[in-house]
Amino acid sequence: MKIVKSMHKSQSLARKPMSCCSCPNIPMLKEPAKRVRWITRDQTEVLIGLLPDHQQPMMRFALETGLRRSNVTHLEWSQVNPERRMAWIHPDQTKAEKAIGVPLSNEAVVILRGQVGKHSLWVFPYRGKPVTQTATKAWREAVRAAGIASGFFGGTIFGIPGQAGTPRTARH
Repeated sequence: MKIVKSMHKSQSLARKPMSCCSCPNIPMLKEPAKRVRWITRDQTEVLIGLLPDHQQPMMRFALETGLRRSNVTHLEWSQVNPERRMAWIHPDQTKAEKAIGVPLSNEAVVILRGQVGKHSLWVFPYRGKPVTQTATKAWREAVRAAGIASGFFGGTIFGIPGQAGTPRTARH
């Protein structure tokens, strides 16, 4: 960000009267206000081990893909293709209202295959419906026991692809 600010200042000075040359306008882009939070592999193992059985594959999938909670809990079989190793989120299901293509890791495909036969529509069902509440007492206790800051779900803490260095734009 400091480099961009320096470039912006240089441009401002170059535009002053009596300048010998013109320079293009480079607008300042707004920095995201959110902080990136990381979860260690040890914290991941503790967290997943303490979660209820129906939440474990959802959390593993969220960490593998970097997807948001609602994108995981409401994921439909029509949105995944394990053979092509792709999933997609429709524009009306995203915060930015843009479609998201999600490449699937080997682990993500294994997780999906483990969900086959549990429901005909939903990938991660609970009692025949999509999960509507993940912040349960069991969730809060597992997060606390793992030593993780509260208020996150999988993708919002920059899942495993982000920690491995995969740029967010390559994942979405």
